[in-house]
Amino acid sequence: MQKQQFQLESPSNLLEGIKWFRTHKTKLNGHRTDERVKSAYNVLTRTIKKMGIETMPIQNVNAGIITQLLVQTKKDRGFGNKRYNDLHSFLNTCFSEFYNNEWLRTNPFARVKRLPKEDTELHIPYTDIEFERIKSYLIDKEPFLWEFIEFMCFTGFRPNEIKQLTVGDINTENWTVRLRASVAKTRIERIVKIRPEYRPMIESWKLDYQPKNFYLFSNKIKGIGEKMAGKNAFSDMFFKHRPFMNITENHTLYGFRHTMALRIFKENHCNMRKVQKYLGHTCLRTTFNYLQKADFQNIIDDTPTKFPTI
Repeated sequence: MQKQQFQLESPSNLLEGIKWFRTHKTKLNGHRTDERVKSAYNVLTRTIKKMGIETMPIQNVNAGIITQLLVQTKKDRGFGNKRYNDLHSFLNTCFSEFYNNEWLRTNPFARVKRLPKEDTELHIPYTDIEFERIKSYLIDKEPFLWEFIEFMCFTGFRPNEIKQLTVGDINTENWTVRLRASVAKTRIERIVKIRPEYRPMIESWKLDYQPKNFYLFSNKIKGIGEKMAGKNAFSDMFFKHRPFMNITENHTLYGFRHTMALRIFKENHCNMRKVQKYLGHTCLRTTFNYLQKADFQNIIDDTPTKFPTI
């Protein structure tokens, strides 16, 4: 009886509908699901408002509008096919709930297609010319972002991992940076040696005078700070400058990891296991995907003796 009574409380518009779905999923599946759902909700909400369809009744939403919403979000956020399909799954489940609650006569998602799993053009590596042009531009216009990129390049850490690093994770006595297991995507702790050429940058941060629990890259003050940067803070910052750096929409912040993987591979002729260790991959297949554009001839099992200049 309660369920039938609840079914009558149909959301008044699209924005209210996905807000209801976010709350509904959180109650059902707990905190872990809430993080994923919250992320999808936040990015879709921005696009919905940008498109001016936040007050549209959910009964008026058709397959064309949903497809336009997904495509626009992919374009604005620089997402790949995988992230596009994640948002597709979110909205599909969302509208299925609307249909099951009898708020809709039909589910418009029956005609909305997912994108292919293959998305080899996303996060494409940068050429040497592109790399130097971006470096020169960011040092002049957004030096804080370039320091973030440089840190990502010499550690091999993922952007989402770097933004969670604190002052206490840097050891200037033995010049190492620790990626805590709780922060690592693989949940495996990593210790990376800070090479001599990158130590001046770390020294300029004056870490001895900073609280150990402060974050290394706090985007609010563009430096070391008390508040951790948002999930997409650095990608958003990069996308803001991308039109002025003469690069395509397929060039992303994450592409610098791909670039360094290829440089290390080519300059050292090392096997994929060495690159796998640099990137922190648990699966060699993932490393292979990074190196698919490299020349695999004359691969030798050797430790890297050269590290690419950033």
